[in-house]
Amino acid sequence: MALKVIQANVEHSAASQDLLLQHLAEWAADVAILSEPYYVPPGRSDWAVDSAGLAAIKFAGGLPFTLHAQGDGYVVVKRGQMLLAGVYCPPNDGFAAFEASLNRLSADLQRSTLPALVAGDFNAKSTAWGARLTDRRGEKLLEWATSHGLTILNRGTTPTCVRPQGSSRVDITFAHPAVAARTSGWEVLVEAESLSDHRYIRFDISASGSPSPRPSVRTATSPFPRWRLKALDRDMLKEAALVKAWLPVPSGEVEVDEEAEWFREALTHVCDASMPRSGALPPRRHVYWWSERIAELRRACIAARRASSRHLRR
Repeated sequence: MALKVIQANVEHSAASQDLLLQHLAEWAADVAILSEPYYVPPGRSDWAVDSAGLAAIKFAGGLPFTLHAQGDGYVVVKRGQMLLAGVYCPPNDGFAAFEASLNRLSADLQRSTLPALVAGDFNAKSTAWGARLTDRRGEKLLEWATSHGLTILNRGTTPTCVRPQGSSRVDITFAHPAVAARTSGWEVLVEAESLSDHRYIRFDISASGSPSPRPSVRTATSPFPRWRLKALDRDMLKEAALVKAWLPVPSGEVEVDEEAEWFREALTHVCDASMPRSGALPPRRHVYWWSERIAELRRACIAARRASSRHLRR
């Protein structure tokens, strides 16, 4: 039972969920574990969703599975000789609600002796999965995972969520050692567009203990982008920088790594908006939900933003 898995938070966005489903087909993935799905069609044999519409699991290619449990914020399915759980813990829920949700998930996982993989957006921080600090939720979640014998599959410190206010590592993948031993290629896909603040996570679960090839969608020949300075549009450069400057400044303590990551991405966006990159970029694939009407609205939005920038300068 080999599985290629995509983990994502689509933030209740129709466009983000449509793009995820397209990636599911393009990358020949078998299953997508979603936090905050936009819509789950009722009565579909390829979907499983929690009781509150906060977490879902989508199987591709008619792969069979059995629904094991549903709760507010989590759904658990049986696939082969393992359990797959999709989770979403809203950030605005109090600590008591967060703890109660984990306890309910514990009870449902313990109804089976099968090893489990648990993935989702827990909105919890811990140095154990790459965060700079550990909050109360992170302490509880790590304690919960340890009590179930789950290991952390997250690797490195690449943020899984990037917002104007800062970046974070709140999308986490846990697995029983029997599943973790068959899991390989866990990776945050930095360069893949998700139309969400959250980045895709991708990994493979092999049918045996042998590791599967490390997946990658990066197509650039160099890890560092380069731009054609001779084609620089100075007006566009100023407007793009103004747009970034309008964004709210994070409040409270700022982590150096997160600030550096935000600054790097801000400069990249400003440069991309004002000049072409050197070398040919890989062609963007057409997405089936794109239409001329959307393109027209996008052009109108850009024109309005430029007009606002000129007005502010005056």
